[in-house]
Amino acid sequence: MAYSLTRVTAGLARRHATRVTTAAYSTSTASDLNLPLAEVDPAVYSIIQQEKARQRDGIDLIPSENFTSRAVMDALGSVMQNKYSEGYPGARYYGGNQFI
Repeated sequence: MAYSLTRVTAGLARRHATRVTTAAYSTSTASDLNLPLAEVDPAVYSIIQQEKARQRDGIDLIPSENFTSRAVMDALGSVMQNKYSEGYPGARYYGGNQFI
């Protein structure tokens, strides 16, 4: 199916508008990056707390459900989440991967 120039132009305009809108919201300071979730997004924090209570106070008899250890939760929320790594140890394609 051939795309008309109008459709292509409209698609490009939408993508550009999305980038401009995203850039306008990227005004957080370094101190904002260290705020706890409860302050940044109280609604999401509340949902997480409710789910923790539900799991703590109830029992799920669903075999596919799995409970993650505190150590795994800590690792998943660590600075390692900020890294992207491709290749083999000692031959990574991206910089800053000396520890992974």
